[in-house]
Amino acid sequence: MENIIEDYDLEEVLDDLLEYETGNTNFYLGLDEGQGGMDEDSDQEDPESQLREALDEKSSFIEAVTVVLENRALVTELERSRMQMEDFGAQLLRNMNRPYRLEIYS
Repeated sequence: MENIIEDYDLEEVLDDLLEYETGNTNFYLGLDEGQGGMDEDSDQEDPESQLREALDEKSSFIEAVTVVLENRALVTELERSRMQMEDFGAQLLRNMNRPYRLEIYS
């Protein structure tokens, strides 16, 4: 596409259409890196600081929920193991109350 624009010398037409349709030009004005960097100071120290703080709070909350869920899974696994041990103990008691028979196979 660039080749066609260059071949037919349509750069100026493209720039005019871009400015007409979007209200913007394709020129990059750059940064003012003069003495102070910018002509005037901002009203806020850091406009993104509130967003960063909110993100940190959400990250902390998500981390806390993750830890709670991991601990809950651990509690569930321990409860399951305890119930298995109870079942095993009950089975041992039942087997102890049975008369022991020695069977010899010939």
